[in-house]
Amino acid sequence: MKTFLKRLLLLSAVLLAIMAVVALINENYFESVFFAIPIYFALITLLLYCCVNRVIVNNPKRFMSVYMLLQFGEMVLHIVVLFVFIYFNLEMLKLFLIYFVSAYIIYAVFGKRELIKLAKSDAKNNQ
Repeated sequence: MKTFLKRLLLLSAVLLAIMAVVALINENYFESVFFAIPIYFALITLLLYCCVNRVIVNNPKRFMSVYMLLQFGEMVLHIVVLFVFIYFNLEMLKLFLIYFVSAYIIYAVFGKRELIKLAKSDAKNNQ
């Protein structure tokens, strides 16, 4: 769990640094609210990892059903966040979508990779 948290914080710091550079280079393509995107995805990724980790340790037979339910909830939450942003700030929608979808892809790949590592290490521990 500690290594996951370190990697997650490093990924978030790198993304925030890249966003800061983009904001300094051209402020027309950046809003301050965009800094919340990596923080949002880091929190969601951490929450999902903790839930899946608890399921793998306590009840591995229910892993797939709980994982799918968590993925569905995550998707609904992302859609709600998108609609809330659209409602309050329609003129920055294209830029927000670029940052949001980019962060989603980065954190999704990171999260899946870490979950595969977790599942493999749990399988080795059970043998």
